[in-house]
Amino acid sequence: MLSSEKIIPTTCPFCGVGCRLDLHLNGNQISHVTTP
Repeated sequence: MLSSEKIIPTTCPFCGVGCRLDLHLNGNQISHVTTP
């Protein structure tokens, strides 16, 4: 993780399962998405 990177936990809205996704933000752009 870069020092300027933020991680925002969110839930996928695609289906009813409710998978958790972590959005990695670099500035105001999403750099990549991971699952915990």
